[in-house]
Amino acid sequence: MFQKFKKFVAAATVAVASLATGTVQATFFTGTATMDVNSLSPTQSAPIRGVTQITEGNGQVFVNTYTVGGMVRSVGVLQINALQTTTSSPNGVNGPGNTASNLVVAFALDGHVTSNLPGQTTVQFTGGGFGIFREASGYVPGTASTWVNGVNGSAGVTATETALANNLIYAAAIATPTDIMTGSGFDLGPGTAFSASDVNTSTLNAGNVNQDQTRLLFNSSLDPGPVETALGTQNRFISVDGSTAQLPDQIFGVINQTAFTTPKDLNSSNDSQNVVNALPLLFGLGSVGGASTNGFANFGSSGADGYNVTYTTIGGRPFPLNGDFAGSLSGVAYPGNAVPEPSSMALLATGSLLAGLFAIRRRKNSKMA
Repeated sequence: MFQKFKKFVAAATVAVASLATGTVQATFFTGTATMDVNSLSPTQSAPIRGVTQITEGNGQVFVNTYTVGGMVRSVGVLQINALQTTTSSPNGVNGPGNTASNLVVAFALDGHVTSNLPGQTTVQFTGGGFGIFREASGYVPGTASTWVNGVNGSAGVTATETALANNLIYAAAIATPTDIMTGSGFDLGPGTAFSASDVNTSTLNAGNVNQDQTRLLFNSSLDPGPVETALGTQNRFISVDGSTAQLPDQIFGVINQTAFTTPKDLNSSNDSQNVVNALPLLFGLGSVGGASTNGFANFGSSGADGYNVTYTTIGGRPFPLNGDFAGSLSGVAYPGNAVPEPSSMALLATGSLLAGLFAIRRRKNSKMA
């Protein structure tokens, strides 16, 4: 399972990179989904149906600008706090298979700087993904060794990568960054157009440390994961209602980020370093300088590939001197599907041949309204 997952994610990353130079247009439609949460094995409660949004908070991100030319690697975690359904708002989301454990979203993304105006840097992500895991006991968002149940980094990077793969409930790969989508409901608003994978990563977002421009689209890449296969009650963790294909359903995330005003580092904990170095490798990203196990940073290096948070002050506000920084995260995720425009069918089909990343399906106009 581990090797199969790694091969798929690596192929997905190749597909995303190969399509990045083309113009692919699609319309993203939010929908409802069935999620296998708050359920035990054997079944004691049914999966939650009619989920319209997933609320996430209590998270943290670490960002390493690892080349002089502006390549960026982001690793972080979010806690799933609540679900919004068509009829209710369930809180304290747990499971599957364990009502005592909350759920976390751990991610690793890779991109490059596309705009670097004074105090406002924009990055386009082209690789990586996220996984959903059961939360470890004693979860602390700033300490990566406490993020995932059964994974603490003490065994080294390679063993930690294997442990992460074995504890996956669900995984998704970032979608083609040139997709343009229009939201059809909820807080997206009809007619809202944006690039699928652009994010402002600076501590100053037009002079504001609160950043609200992170909009990311992901394609389901592993569902069910090993945990869901062993303990799940529906054999899939999340499925978009009415979708006829097993994969890919899609998850669209809107993330709010607030940069810390003082340096945050991981150098004090080898276990946490191993976790943040293992996550990018799990999601098909290569190493960052030095050893092949440096998935996030070459810790101890004073060069660009190291993670060294230093600040200067611009206009009375903190600003990362070398592009490395940490911040708190919260956000909302929406299940749904992106329907390609007719002129984009051929290009998207190329992507599906390369990696099986996109399932192209037509919908009647009445269903797309």
